[in-house]
Amino acid sequence: MTTITRLRLPRPVTIRTLGDLGEQNQLVAHCPKCRHSRRLDLDALRGRYGLLSLRRLRARLRCTRCGARPPDLIHVFDNGAPFRGGR
Repeated sequence: MTTITRLRLPRPVTIRTLGDLGEQNQLVAHCPKCRHSRRLDLDALRGRYGLLSLRRLRARLRCTRCGARPPDLIHVFDNGAPFRGGR
């Protein structure tokens, strides 16, 4: 007799606000126009905007090099694997 075992996959993590980002995670703003990227200071953003949604945060940001709005947001998980989000 063959036994079938169901493999349980981890549930996807939903990241909607600055508060959803863990301490070890990073958020990078990337400008698609001039390809400039900058790591954002999450503590400073939380202090200034509180638990603002990533969608609203993205709307407030602009590229410091060319001034384009809005940049893409890239969430970097603890293990270093990037995830594009914020749209």
